[in-house]
Amino acid sequence: MANSTHIITDLTTVITNGPNAATQALANTASGVLMDYSGNVNLLLLKAQEMAQLIAAVIGDTDASDAANLALLQGVQSDLA
Repeated sequence: MANSTHIITDLTTVITNGPNAATQALANTASGVLMDYSGNVNLLLLKAQEMAQLIAAVIGDTDASDAANLALLQGVQSDLA
């Protein structure tokens, strides 16, 4: 399985594609908790978008002399795109 390097884009694609019948069946299995699969993916997207806004604010207040942390934060920001 490949790692996602574009979290918001990939979650948007999952929402657009929608779950197939087998995935929906797993989410609605009678032997466990019923899951709102599409609702949960939409919530993941919303949280990723919120994270993108927050990380931009944190980067804006991270001094250039704090290079190691700034680079890590910018990497996370890039992966959220």
